[in-house]
Amino acid sequence: MTKILDVGCGANKTEGAIGLDNNPRTAADVIHDLGDIPYPFADNEFDIVVSNHVVEHVPDVMAFVTELHRITRHGGRIKLLTPHYTNPDWANDPTHRNHINSFTFNPFLSDRQVFDFYTQVRLKLIDRHT
Repeated sequence: MTKILDVGCGANKTEGAIGLDNNPRTAADVIHDLGDIPYPFADNEFDIVVSNHVVEHVPDVMAFVTELHRITRHGGRIKLLTPHYTNPDWANDPTHRNHINSFTFNPFLSDRQVFDFYTQVRLKLIDRHT
């Protein structure tokens, strides 16, 4: 059985997933501050980790992605969805902290050519939309 974690699930938790969010008024199964690392899960616990419209809110993008990598099993998938920083609605949310574009996560990729000293995490890009 595939084990799925929805990080920052809000009210729209992915079907069949365990929901993690810092807000108790959401559909979360586990309440935890996403800026508080580590998350309350074991290494390699999940087959799929999804996080929709969350990474632009976290205090530390590098720590966030590193933690998702830690709790995702080898060969598992991390799926991030985030607004591009040029989206006109980006500035309308005062909780947005991070400007994200299609190259933001390059330091995590195995074949990266810049900023290779930022992290030991090596991810394989499956798909990217701009």
